[in-house]
Amino acid sequence: MSAKRAPRRPPPAAVTRLIEYLVPLGAVTARAMFGGYGIYLDGTIFAIAAGEQIFFKIDDTSRARYEAAGMSVFRPFDDHTVLRSYYEVPPTILGDGGSVREWAAEAHRIARQPRATKARRRLRPGRH
Repeated sequence: MSAKRAPRRPPPAAVTRLIEYLVPLGAVTARAMFGGYGIYLDGTIFAIAAGEQIFFKIDDTSRARYEAAGMSVFRPFDDHTVLRSYYEVPPTILGDGGSVREWAAEAHRIARQPRATKARRRLRPGRH
């Protein structure tokens, strides 16, 4: 006997509006994850939605403009857990299709960059 799946919940209005703004950039999708949504452009996650808040992927160069706008880092579960590579998008940017496309394109470019790899720690013989 197969288990019945709960019906999918519709994304919040902020996610729907963001997707509508970003269609000119490519294939935009939203996938439910951990109580929020991951926003993908051409198969690459570059944004996270938590309720009506949208967070874009940032790097050391783009962080300054988010901080200058008074935006904060994504805190997925509580005040002790932070995801420093995602910052909240200013509401003024989210309300302007041209600006949000510009910021999203930058976040997508950042998300597509190869990650810096950490040197692997060599295990001593006899250690696993």
